[in-house]
Amino acid sequence: IRTMWPFKPDFSKALPSVLENARDRGVAVDQLFSAYIAGTIDVIPRGTRQDAIELFFKLKDWWDGRHKEARAQVLLADNDVAGTCDLVADDWIYDVKSTYDIEPMYQIQLGAYAALHHATFQRPAKGIGIIHVTKRYPVPKLIRIDLMEAVQNWSILREAYFMSHRLVNKIRRRA
Repeated sequence: IRTMWPFKPDFSKALPSVLENARDRGVAVDQLFSAYIAGTIDVIPRGTRQDAIELFFKLKDWWDGRHKEARAQVLLADNDVAGTCDLVADDWIYDVKSTYDIEPMYQIQLGAYAALHHATFQRPAKGIGIIHVTKRYPVPKLIRIDLMEAVQNWSILREAYFMSHRLVNKIRRRA
């Protein structure tokens, strides 16, 4: 998706240390929440960042009771593409974002997961959404994404990607 998406996030004004801090926080939140969903966390690991702990508990409190069955870090694949989504719950696909802003390409990422969910489980996803958890929100915000539009957009991007590779390989074979 990143290679084909024409609009790159502009982080030019952000210090590299700020970007690295945000990346580390996001990884920590994802690890804690994934362990919680998997039922493999009894205590917060020593050395876990305080801001990640706070976001995790905000997310956990918001999440509890929302779905009967949930799995974290679910590998989804077809014959050509694979991806690991943050969360599948009762055939809903969620991506947890602890970033400041939600980027438009995240919708395509979820469209990809929905298409790959169908290929993996031979049934469609019921819906897709971004769970946006940040310090500035008192509770996580669920951003529901139009499933059909996201899958269509993913299909267009996917076809453009594979078409461009076919053309490049065709030209290379002639050279």
